Amino acid sequence: MLKKTINIKTIITLAIIAVIISLGSIGASWKIGFAVTNPTIPFVTSVTPSSLCVGSGDVNVTITGRNFINYEGTYYTSISWLGPGDSSPSTIEPEYISEDETILRFWVESFRLTEAGTALVVVVNHPELENPFELASFYMDINHCTYIPLIMK
Repeated sequence: MLKKTINIKTIITLAIIAVIISLGSIGASWKIGFAVTNPTIPFVTSVTPSSLCVGSGDVNVTITGRNFINYEGTYYTSISWLGPGDSSPSTIEPEYISEDETILRFWVESFRLTEAGTALVVVVNHPELENPFELASFYMDINHCTYIPLIMK
């Protein structure tokens, strides 16, 4: 009869290989695809408008950049808003993310524009709609604006 001996080094080696394979498969599904071909860290190049006015109506904000996640019409990117006077951030879902993932639009409702100051705006990517997530942040000024009436002759 053959005698089977179990070597502790063999068991440890197999366990390490299993962990590496598991981590590799998790990493491969990052962003509902391959992390190598689909970066998940958002990058902001411009924001329009660059500032907002106290007391204005709802404002549509456009962010230009890259890596905003739109996978088959489902948006895996959201906005976290912490305005002046807010004690905790709130989540704003985007209205639109372009198919090439370079343009994101969202609405800032008028109730968020009642105080002057600076709002912290964070673009959050959550590829599996849960943690882990990646983010990019910027600030938007909320100013007291003076409106000049237009008079036509």
